[in-house]
Amino acid sequence: MIVIDTSVVVKWGIDEIGAAAAREFIDRNPAAPDLIVFELGHVLTKKVRLRQLDPSSASLAHRRLPPLLLLASCPPLDRRAFGLA
Repeated sequence: MIVIDTSVVVKWGIDEIGAAAAREFIDRNPAAPDLIVFELGHVLTKKVRLRQLDPSSASLAHRRLPPLLLLASCPPLDRRAFGLA
């Protein structure tokens, strides 16, 4: 299982440096903590505020990208993550 973070998911929907490499993970059934949906929203709205992305593209990316992931619920993982840290 491959677990990815928000920086990779953002590149799936926005053509920026590293986007081609990031898109290679789409077909590998990537997983992420469910918190990534909120992180993605934050990154996309920040890009809108900085005029790096228009609002309609941000909205579309926010709707289309999370379904590409296997989302894992954070609460069952938080103790394990703390233990690993």
